[in-house]
This record gives sequence, C-alpha cells and structure tokens, in this order.
Amino acid sequence: MPRPPSPPRPFPPSRLGGAARAWLDEALAEAEHAAAHEDAEQPVGPYGAPPWELRYAAAGRNCGPEHADSVRALLLVEARAALPVVTRLYEQGTAAEVRSALAAFAEPRFLHQTRTRTATGALHGTDDLDEALTGPALPDRTPWRAHFHIPLHAPPTPPLTSTLPVLRSALTRLVGGPRPLTAHLEVETYTWQALPAALRPRSRVQLADGSAAELTLARDLLSDLGLSASRNSHDLGRDSPHRRAGLLEVHTQDGMEYLDPMASRAFAVADHQIAHIYVRRPEDLAATREALQDLPGVERLLEDEDKKANGLDHPRSGELVAVADPDAWFTYYYYYWLDDARAPDFAQLVEIHRKPGYDPAELFLDPQDPYVRIRAATAVARKKLGMRYRMAVVPLKPSPVRGSHGRLPMSDEEGPLILCSTPHAFTGPVRATEVKSLLLDLAGLH
Repeated sequence: MPRPPSPPRPFPPSRLGGAARAWLDEALAEAEHAAAHEDAEQPVGPYGAPPWELRYAAAGRNCGPEHADSVRALLLVEARAALPVVTRLYEQGTAAEVRSALAAFAEPRFLHQTRTRTATGALHGTDDLDEALTGPALPDRTPWRAHFHIPLHAPPTPPLTSTLPVLRSALTRLVGGPRPLTAHLEVETYTWQALPAALRPRSRVQLADGSAAELTLARDLLSDLGLSASRNSHDLGRDSPHRRAGLLEVHTQDGMEYLDPMASRAFAVADHQIAHIYVRRPEDLAATREALQDLPGVERLLEDEDKKANGLDHPRSGELVAVADPDAWFTYYYYYWLDDARAPDFAQLVEIHRKPGYDPAELFLDPQDPYVRIRAATAVARKKLGMRYRMAVVPLKPSPVRGSHGRLPMSDEEGPLILCSTPHAFTGPVRATEVKSLLLDLAGLH
C-alpha cells in the first residue's frame, strides 16, 4: 500500500546551510524511514531510542538554538510521531533544562559519580555531579546517568528520569527465573537528607511514610515476579481457645507436655495454609467452630457443603477445614505447650512421625541459639563416629519461615506447573486430584 504524502513541512530547510543542512537532511531521512516502516522492528541507537529521536534531542546543537524548535517540529512531521512519542520527547527537555534540574541534586556529603556513553561506545565519567555540571568532561549530546539514592516510589520530575526500569530488569534476572540467583535483597533508605530541599521529609511522619512507600515498592516489584511472603504465622494450638476451652488435651511426662489426640475433644492437623480439624463428638462442633472463626489468620472454615465443593469430603477429612489468609499459615498445631520450658523432647528435632502436622521450621537452624552450628557439627561428628547423637537445632518459633502454600492460587499464573516429556499427555489444565491418575497412565500402571 503506497504511503500517503507527508503534510507540508513547517520549516524550509533552505534557511540552513553547510554542515547544518547536511545534518538535517540525514535526520529527515532517518525520520522518513521510521514512518515508512512503523510496523517493522525499528533500528535503535546506542541508548535504545530510534536514531531520529536522538537527532531530535541534538537539533539545537547542530542547527543553532534559533532554529531548534522548527527543526524539531519538522522531524515530528516527517516521522509521523504518535502523541505518546511527542509527549515523551517534550518531557526530555533541552540540555540546559536537564543541567538545571540535575544541579538541584549536587551536594557535598556524598560522591555522585556521573557517566555517559558516546555514540562510539566510549564511556566518559566524573567522580561527582558538580564536576560534570561545571566542566566540559561530559558531552551534552548523550544521556547522563548520575549515582543518587532517590526514592524510586516517586519518579523525579521531568526532564529527569530514574533507573527504575533497570532495577526491574535486574530483579527479573536475579529472582524472576525458575531458580533465584540470590536469597538476599536490601532496600536502602538512608539518604533522605541528601535530597534537594523540596523533596526532603518535613516531619517524622513524612519520613516514616516515605520509608514505608519504598518498602511497599520493593514488595510490589517482587510480587510482579510471582514472589509473595507469608508474613504471619498463626497457632491453632498454643494460646488458642481450643486449649483454653478444654477441647485440646495434653499429658505431662518428665515435665514435658505431649499432645493427647485420643483424649482431646477436638484437635487439628495442619500443613501450611490448610488445617483439618477433627471433632470427636457432634455436640462439640459448635464450640470448635466458635473457637476458630475469629482466630487471626483464618480466612474461612469449610463445612459439609463447602468441603464437597472443594473436593475435600473424603472419609479422612476433618469435620472442619480451616483455610489461611493469603499472607498467613498455620503452625502445624504442634505448638500446643504454653511454655517453651515444657516443650516435648522432639520439639527441636527433625521428627516427622511424632509431630502432629508438617513443621516447616525443620528447614532452619535456630537463629536464637548462638552455638547452633557448633551443636549441629558435634552431632554430625558423633554420628560419623557411630555414637549416639541428638540433632536438637530446630527453632521453637516459626519466624524464620517466609513462604507458604496450600491455598488454591488466586490465578492460574500463580498455580503449579506440570512438566512432562511425553508429547500431548494432556491438552489443558489438570486438576490436582487428577495428577495421580495422570502419573499412573504415563507409567503404564493404570
């Protein structure tokens, strides 16, 4: 399809001569090429922008300040620039405007290293922003990047921009893949007083709000990559109304308390965000429900019809099923003692058969014990020597646990994946209750 003719040019190139005219002819050719191939992948310059946009930024330097606006208008017409492009280009400002905006960030306490990369790829830089602003070390015709800790939750006023897109890309690389490359991230919020006066917090409340906003941004960036934190653990045993209401029974041996499910009127078996509550007698169901329904961290209780709707109405299911809030999980119900001094002997062991429910704290060494690594090494040494040993290194508090599972995902993107080497083993979503049959079919056993 032939391209429609361009509208009349707002500025006659004949006013320019020599090098300026040659520069403009090249710039117009690049803009015309961009318009003629707007549906194709566009070439980009050294800073990720189409060549004609870099020409737009350099119009004043190459054609003279008196002709800059006319040359820019001419390039916009020739490139048939859409409104978002026009808005972005005008927000970038002139070199003088950018220098003026950057000058507000020059301050004496910290070094703000400033760098730029020329069109040939050469890297130029200064040790501080002052040096870049007052000397000829850095060219105006290429973007500058200055090291400054600004609050990323509030983008700087144009023509300045932040490196937030670079941060997103870095986080995607670090923790956005199938296996994170690091488990340690920090948020630095210590440079508020180095900001220009107009951006500094004016009260402790504003300072707290700013720091909270930075942490919220960090959370949102990680959430966008599919990461979420279980910030709250909730006991269905310790200090819960179950024990105080006499629904849960323990027996004491050598000063240690042990759960007695056979004598308990109600008890729970929990696995992260799901807990089955078993009630011995129907007349205790109302009291058990009442003890749980207002417990923090419990989103809902499933009974007969709800269990059936969720495929949980099987013979081994509890009379009630508790579902945790999205950012909470249940502490496997074995925190039933009221005093750590009365914890059972297996509390700090990896003991899957004696603990009533899964204990994710078994994945961690006790952070409150300064000698925990020595204890662990001693236990391993005794094992290797054929001696009896006791690996009592598991924390009694659930605070090290930061992730969880068990709830139905909020969306398909947050759900589990099945990876299979057999082509066309399934053609659509697979329910969790169908996985067993699928594996048996693939193994030829079903």
